[in-house]
Amino acid sequence: MKQHGFYHSLEKYYNLYIFIITKYLLQNQADMLQSKF
Repeated sequence: MKQHGFYHSLEKYYNLYIFIITKYLLQNQADMLQSKF
């Protein structure tokens, strides 16, 4: 059961990580588009 809890928390942090990376990339793209024009 302890291992299951570990994987559950890992999945939660993984989703958070993906969310942050996606947000960061979108922000960078927006900045690059603004700097082009």
